[in-house]
Amino acid sequence: MRIAMITVFLGVLAGCGDPSSNGSSGSGGSGGAGGAGGGNASSSTASGHSPSGCPPTAPAMDEQCSVTGLRCTYGDSPRPDCRTLADCIQGKFMVAVPKCTEPPAGACPAQPPMNGATCASDGAVCTYADGTICGCSACNGGPCMPPPPAWGCGTPAADCPKITPNAGTACSQEGQSCTYGLPCGLSGETTTCTNGAWVWSDELCPL
Repeated sequence: MRIAMITVFLGVLAGCGDPSSNGSSGSGGSGGAGGAGGGNASSSTASGHSPSGCPPTAPAMDEQCSVTGLRCTYGDSPRPDCRTLADCIQGKFMVAVPKCTEPPAGACPAQPPMNGATCASDGAVCTYADGTICGCSACNGGPCMPPPPAWGCGTPAADCPKITPNAGTACSQEGQSCTYGLPCGLSGETTTCTNGAWVWSDELCPL
């Protein structure tokens, strides 16, 4: 997730459409919509809290927290940018619930497209059953290029969870790093198993 997105997440709703639809993936491709505090994509500990100290469900805005810098995410959308985000800042959770829209009808190919192939629906994000996330943009992974936009896709490694694990949820393989979609594209995230919990890593992306 781009560093530039943090300010948006902490103060306002992210400009992704319809919070009522659930994230999905499949051979036909779809855009995921975020849950507003639903179940985690990975399991928590038996006590109901993750190893990192994240609450089992999304906290309320300004709810007290004790681990400054702790980031927790919630929901099961295939798109990490469509998850509810909670950051512990100065003893209080700052919570952002994104809104995400489905891509236009017919925008997603039945199978993941080739990276660099031209596309018509600029801004569309498509998800697939194998965890692949594709975005139609002229700015995938780097400085924006002249039109037409092109597909940029990323698929998680075979030993990684198919869907992005929520930040703060339990993991077992210390040091494992998994990348989903394009972190510097329309949708993507790099997660690392650190001290028994998944940590989302913000990317320094070219403008």
